[in-house]
Amino acid sequence: MEDVNLAKQEQIDFLAAWPLSRLHSMTLEEYANVDNEDSFVSWLKNRTEHIGNTMRGRALKFGIYKSATVELYEKKRIASDGEYAWKRSYGNSKEEAFDQTRNIVINLANHGINNTLEEIDQIDLKDESKWKIAFFV
Repeated sequence: MEDVNLAKQEQIDFLAAWPLSRLHSMTLEEYANVDNEDSFVSWLKNRTEHIGNTMRGRALKFGIYKSATVELYEKKRIASDGEYAWKRSYGNSKEEAFDQTRNIVINLANHGINNTLEEIDQIDLKDESKWKIAFFV
């Protein structure tokens, strides 16, 4: 029962920091800067562990991320500008990729709120990330 209470408190804290209205004006830096403990991705990775662990693997599961080591991930499906890395299918630049990612996050939030779970399955983001976003918002 303690984990349930902790998960609920994490959701309350997350929504205080990241209300739905903030998602529409969220910047790339606010979303993807893993060096900032208040970034959207940091909240999902580090401050909401009682609802599900998204710590393992690359941060690419969040669509776009900031990393000092992005050049190590340069592959066919991953693009990088040396500061950010993103799914190549999301765009040719970090700005395009972030616009796509922000739209995905907003769609996930709306589907979570409306309980349209079938639609969440169709969204192009790793399961562990998209379900956590849909649950929290």
